This record gives sequence, C-alpha cells and structure tokens, in this order.
Amino acid sequence: MLLATWNRRFYQRGRRCDRKHVEQIDAALERRRSNFLAYRHRSIETVGDGEEGAIKEHFAYFEPFLGRVGVAKCFHLIAPSFFPLWDNEIAAEYGTPLQELGKNAGQYWAFIRKVQADIQKLGGAGAIEKAVGTPALKALDEFAYCKFTTGWI
Repeated sequence: MLLATWNRRFYQRGRRCDRKHVEQIDAALERRRSNFLAYRHRSIETVGDGEEGAIKEHFAYFEPFLGRVGVAKCFHLIAPSFFPLWDNEIAAEYGTPLQELGKNAGQYWAFIRKVQADIQKLGGAGAIEKAVGTPALKALDEFAYCKFTTGWI
C-alpha cells in the first residue's frame, strides 16, 4: 500500500497496483531475499566497486514492473541505510538523469556512488544523524526533495 501511494505517478499511466501486481513484487523479492537481507543492515558507506554488477542487475530486474523511481523506493524500504531515494529532479541534479524505462540501472549505480561521496564529505552517516537527528539517507533525501523537487529552499 505504501509503495502504491508513494509511487502513484507510475500507476497513473494505466498500470494497476492490484493483487496480481503485489504478488509479482512479492515473488521477485522472495527470489532475491538473501541478497536483500544482506543489504538490510548495511550503510551506504560500505558500498564497494565489487557490488556494481549485482546492484545494477537487481535494479534492472525490478524496473519494468516498479518503474525508475519505484525501484529505488522499494529498495529503500528494504534497506533504508543502504539504498538512497531519488526522483526525476533529484536524479537530474546529481548528474544521473533518468532515462527511458529499462535503462536506469547504471544511472542508479552512479547515483548511489555520488550520494555515498556526499555522506563521506559531510563526515559520515553517524555524524549526519547525530547533527540532525535523522538517518543520513533520509536527511539527504529530504534536503534534495526540498531543494530540487519542490524548490522550497
């Protein structure tokens, strides 16, 4: 239900978040359960070059039925300290503009690495959370959303 609400733009284009769709998502997650359990308790700070292939493959697998933004949202729900959120505006501002559906795995990987670098520049995830009282990825997403998506700041 959260994904359907949070990713409503994807479902406005003739797609339905019905029982069949939810079962498709559940089955896909179950097939990759061990992979996602390994990410669940990790920080984005631990992402290494050797994970590029696997992360891009996971993204590419889910993108056709969750959409470019929906994949990041789904992954973030599973591992909120590891997978960053993005939307069209945020991705573009990070120099990783969203491409047509099915061609964004490389863009998301580049985005992960750029967010990881930002967190390191700010002193690390622990320092960010201590300073603002919010997990690092959530704090950066809220800042990016307010600045790039809404233009509030």
